[in-house]
Amino acid sequence: LNQTLGEPLYLDGKGSEASMEFLFAVGGTDGHSAVRGLQPYLPEPLSGTSYTLEPFTGKVVDEAGAPVSEATVYLQWLNKSDVWETVDSYFTDADGVFGHEVPSFGDDAREYRFVAVSPGRHAETVSWKLGEGAPTIKLGGAGLLSWNISDGADLSIPARLSFFQEDKQVDAWFVSGTGERPLAPGVYEFSATRGFEYEPYHGWVTIPEGGSADIDVILAHLLDTTDYLSVDTHVHSEPSPDSRVKFADRIRVSAAEGVEVPIATDHEIIVGLHEGLYTSGLEEFVMPVTGQEYTATLPEHMTIFPLQPDGSLRGGNPPWYAQGLEEMFETAHGRGAEVVFINHPKGGGGCDYFCLVGWDRVTGAPTLQDPTLLGFAPDTPLWAWGFQGIELLNGVRAIFRDDDNLANTGLFDDWQSFINHGYRIVGVGSSDIHGWEEMGMSRSYFGLGFDDPSLLHPDQLVDAVYAGDVQVSTGAFARVSVGNVTMGGLAKATGGNVELDITIEALPDVSVTHVRVYANCDEVAKFSTDAPAAVVKYEGTVPLALTKDTQITVAAFGEGTLPRGLPQFNPTNVPRVITNPLYVDVNGNGLFDAPGGKECSYTLDGPANVPHAKQFGNSVVP
Repeated sequence: LNQTLGEPLYLDGKGSEASMEFLFAVGGTDGHSAVRGLQPYLPEPLSGTSYTLEPFTGKVVDEAGAPVSEATVYLQWLNKSDVWETVDSYFTDADGVFGHEVPSFGDDAREYRFVAVSPGRHAETVSWKLGEGAPTIKLGGAGLLSWNISDGADLSIPARLSFFQEDKQVDAWFVSGTGERPLAPGVYEFSATRGFEYEPYHGWVTIPEGGSADIDVILAHLLDTTDYLSVDTHVHSEPSPDSRVKFADRIRVSAAEGVEVPIATDHEIIVGLHEGLYTSGLEEFVMPVTGQEYTATLPEHMTIFPLQPDGSLRGGNPPWYAQGLEEMFETAHGRGAEVVFINHPKGGGGCDYFCLVGWDRVTGAPTLQDPTLLGFAPDTPLWAWGFQGIELLNGVRAIFRDDDNLANTGLFDDWQSFINHGYRIVGVGSSDIHGWEEMGMSRSYFGLGFDDPSLLHPDQLVDAVYAGDVQVSTGAFARVSVGNVTMGGLAKATGGNVELDITIEALPDVSVTHVRVYANCDEVAKFSTDAPAAVVKYEGTVPLALTKDTQITVAAFGEGTLPRGLPQFNPTNVPRVITNPLYVDVNGNGLFDAPGGKECSYTLDGPANVPHAKQFGNSVVP
């Protein structure tokens, strides 16, 4: 319930009842036009505290005294925790007038203030008390910024413009090509970025009072991701009750962040993002795929795709209530989903599903034996293999084992144990984005044989999952092969010896300092990159002597933050890129004979349990 309307309803037991009443108000103009309609029905919004509506008007003008129309004015009061809290909001009309009434709680001593906001102007605050005359709020002149953004081949492209003052992000826009937008006067440091593949641009711009400025930006496409498309497998927008991002805006954010394929995974609804694609006109840069987040409290949230809405109110979202893993998988596949990913299964800050069931990497089974401890029926299986992948990275999280917190860490080890037991479960990266920031952090690159998103059919994405040609990125890109065999493929070893070709690329300012190679989840090689300041950080061949069939995973790591304008996080033990396995047939039977369960052996750079990403900046305005 708390993902839809409010707090849970608590019931005493079987047959008990509880109810909750909600009032919805819609107004024709500003916030107050809706609020005032509630007063007769909700005279005590807080128990024992009643209010009346007192007539009131104010005015917003510029420095010359001319009215400012379409400004937003917030009425705030200082609450008992000394925090300014908005109690009403108004729009100014053509004459700069706002108001109608203000709520009066009969406490004339309470501190009030009005905060006026208008595009391209600095906000102004005026203190006020009930009973005082109507205030006039004076705003400074508006500023305007024009931009032109292209790649090195003079193609207009989408990008993210981030603005900084006093070393703090104060705004971010998701734009494309050429345009203009109001920006408050002042001096700004700014960054123009387009995800991990384009060289960021950094500069300064001064917006004069009542004037305009122009910026001309070229973002060179530096990373060679030929045959791969960048995918964010977990994306929310307006159909989710916990997101307010419109369809077209989600497409704009996707294009600006260099995410070519956003998979729509809204809670309990199948609708997709194609409406926003056609509205935004960004079909050249983005091709969404329709899915759903199967939002089970237990066992776990899941991404399921591809799906088609069936014309019903919620698009035919499949039910998960009282179902265990096996039944959920059957229900999802029965609805038409060809791919099921288990979302954030470990490392979300609490004991998630892999922790709850006590997944045993050696036996390949959960240690928990009593399903009723999790609220399931006694005969509910706690494990099933009807899923195709897991979110190896949801945002930026620790995935390696922390020996001081074994139950909640080691998602890498869990994933590798699936593969070592013979189940080719794909690891993907996603942002799980609900708002504006960090889309595509992390992201996946799917091997499709082309890199034009307009050519994509969802079935090709499905094929890439089943082929295992997927890598997870927080800033770098990898090519890994044995001969002509790459991720997901089966290579043949001659006498147990193979030569593993590795290329790691990243933007010059993205630190990639070393590479690790894992064989059946054990670290078998670690080496420094050749050129940390170049685009190609490492290109070389690693000889491996193998004694049995082996799955090989490669990860690259770095230090420091990403370039300004991209998300910032602690990269210690967080892979800049990690590949899905490449398989090697050593015994010559033409198959990969899984080695069986085991504990992984590897090294770490520092403290094992890196906290969640600490992203840079706030106050993002779409």
